[in-house]
Amino acid sequence: MQMSFNSRVRAEGRFKSIYGRRTLGGFDLMLTLEVSVPANERPTDAIAIEHWTASVNCGRTGAPLKPLGWAWQQSPTIIQTYDYPNSSQVTLVLELTPEKLACLEAERSGGDLELQLQVSAVGRGLVYILKPGPGGVTAEFRGQLHAAHAHLNHTVRLTEWIQVLEQMEYQRVMVFSVAIPFKPATEHFDDAYALLIRAQQQLIRGDFDGVVSLSRKVLDSMVATGGERDAIRDAVSKFRGVKEFREGMSKQERALLVQDAIRHYTHLAHHVDDQSGSPEWYSRGDAAFLLTLASAAFSEAVARHGT
Repeated sequence: MQMSFNSRVRAEGRFKSIYGRRTLGGFDLMLTLEVSVPANERPTDAIAIEHWTASVNCGRTGAPLKPLGWAWQQSPTIIQTYDYPNSSQVTLVLELTPEKLACLEAERSGGDLELQLQVSAVGRGLVYILKPGPGGVTAEFRGQLHAAHAHLNHTVRLTEWIQVLEQMEYQRVMVFSVAIPFKPATEHFDDAYALLIRAQQQLIRGDFDGVVSLSRKVLDSMVATGGERDAIRDAVSKFRGVKEFREGMSKQERALLVQDAIRHYTHLAHHVDDQSGSPEWYSRGDAAFLLTLASAAFSEAVARHGT
């Protein structure tokens, strides 16, 4: 990577290291660049390079790269030219939400991670002009700003990326994405889709019982509009039947069986205990669990019906 100001190469950079850290509600990806600055033979043409940023694209090897986000300087770093060569390090921080990290992992698909950085920086001229005056000669500083851009590609090998995930404590939080169609192509599942969106909103608001109740309604709506009551009944019957029938169930029958099991799990959201009359309370973990299952079942049903 070469950075030029006024058509002159003033700095050369290479990718030095990558590491991660866990933050409150998310993760940081730390990208460190090593920047080498050649000797400047003209003192009046010195320059300071600062305000480093990078637009980061990522993807798996051999696939088109996709935008990941912007990385910003961790702390102010000024790299300056002198009459001798020097080098310094610039650390850029890219903030990742759990959802974005999950998408990154899905895009990496178990292999190496390709990174492309479009690095930008500002060069500030360091020009000192000597001016005679009544009190003697004084030095006046004038700095002209110049922008520079450069591209840097780096392959993060699988072993190195595993270390980054360990630094992020990624193993302590199982994060993965459940693809939900933006909106079904037909009106077949409009009501179920609207209920699913409401359930997501309730999770954000902290109404965990409401999430479970709405997840149940999502599944009920899917059964009603999908016309699969008889198919679900047959799938449950096969599962309860002899081993030969159970092992011979198709993928669709098994999906319907899972969908019915999810509905069964949510049953207590609409009832109270027979003995005490007390309602069942659900935690955030329960709500997230049910919403994930309902979302996955919804996505599978949409794909199965071709909508």
